[in-house]
Amino acid sequence: MTIEEIERALHTHVVQKQSYMAQLNEAESALHELTDEEEAYKLVGSIMLKADPAKLKEELQERKQSLTTRIASIEKQEQKLQQQLEKEQQALLGDA
Repeated sequence: MTIEEIERALHTHVVQKQSYMAQLNEAESALHELTDEEEAYKLVGSIMLKADPAKLKEELQERKQSLTTRIASIEKQEQKLQQQLEKEQQALLGDA
């Protein structure tokens, strides 16, 4: 991979991680709001439907876990790309 390709890949990973972080924050916020609610609603497409709070909490916990796993995976990939970028930059500087 060239330095430019690595930088593009890093940028893509950063954007993707930011998106997942925003979704994770939304899930955490929703879980916080659901603490003692007797009624809950969720969006399905453009329609808001009444939902069982316990089931909704379970879905949000699963979503939170999935997002956390994805973020960790992206962070590992970012580290590898960063190392690869540093290696390529050192090689370039060594040739100069």
